[in-house]
Amino acid sequence: MRIHKNLAPYLALDTLICPPNCFTLAEYSSTGKGTSSAHEQLKSSVHRLQVQESILQRNARELEEKVKIREQIIESKSQMQWVMVKLEAMGFGLKQLTWIYNVVKEIAEANGFSETDDYAVKMFLDQVERNYDTLLGFEKRSIDRDLQSLYTALKPIEPQLQKRFL
Repeated sequence: MRIHKNLAPYLALDTLICPPNCFTLAEYSSTGKGTSSAHEQLKSSVHRLQVQESILQRNARELEEKVKIREQIIESKSQMQWVMVKLEAMGFGLKQLTWIYNVVKEIAEANGFSETDDYAVKMFLDQVERNYDTLLGFEKRSIDRDLQSLYTALKPIEPQLQKRFL
């Protein structure tokens, strides 16, 4: 078995799998010349093939690892694309995301952090988290609920309060 010369560089082989002076077991047996020289050549050829097999196995493992890494990158890009589609459906297009990026960048600059420092992002997200209830309107609803409770509690004594304070 020979490998085409154009494939040898891709397989990291300096020589062909079976060099020109190599012969097969069938050729060895048919000659009837079981000389030690021929035997040594056969052993050398077997050793060379074992080394080349080892190189091919190592290259195969390296290629499998590269494929695995590429698959992970593709999966990550796919997830990122899915998130981008969802964000865009919510109204967060490129313009809005650029605006948020610029806000975070201004936060970083105002606080003396570099643009690459993730502390500004942490500060921004912390502010959003701390003001989450207010952003959702829960605080307003909570105040409205408290006022309603107070009004309900004071309603029965309203006539007495009017007499006393008016």
